[in-house]
Amino acid sequence: MFKLTIAAFSITATLASAGVAVAETDADDRKILSGNFCQNENDEVRYWRGRTENKSATTAYIDCPITRDITITGGKLTSAWAKVVDRSAVESVECTLWSQDGNDISGWGLLSSRRTPVSHASEAVLTLAFDPLDSIGGFGYYSIDCNLAATYNGARSAILAYMITEH
Repeated sequence: MFKLTIAAFSITATLASAGVAVAETDADDRKILSGNFCQNENDEVRYWRGRTENKSATTAYIDCPITRDITITGGKLTSAWAKVVDRSAVESVECTLWSQDGNDISGWGLLSSRRTPVSHASEAVLTLAFDPLDSIGGFGYYSIDCNLAATYNGARSAILAYMITEH
């Protein structure tokens, strides 16, 4: 492993000395995260098979953190979505995409909010696509916060995955 590290360093040093560089904005940075990365401060959720399910009789608030990788001037979100299952016939699942400016604790910026239709009550996976997107600040992080509908007749609403693409 030590020799591999030296070799990788050597290749990087050679490319850098040859003037070969790839700008951070030359490519999109896409992250798809499993729903079980989402967090809940109470004991309202169950983490199961990569998803976060609401196991309670009340709406569960969850926070799904996302690392911001492109922090240069002009870096921005180009797409984002959350994949959810809404099993409730009486309330919807709602998710909101936020951008946090790391230089200002009060610098939260609401980017977009989406919800499932009320009385959906299905096992179908729904995509909540966030748009338009206009992130704030260049340093900080993103978050998708969801209100998962309460358990309905034993059926649990869930978040399966979430994604952002930066450029």
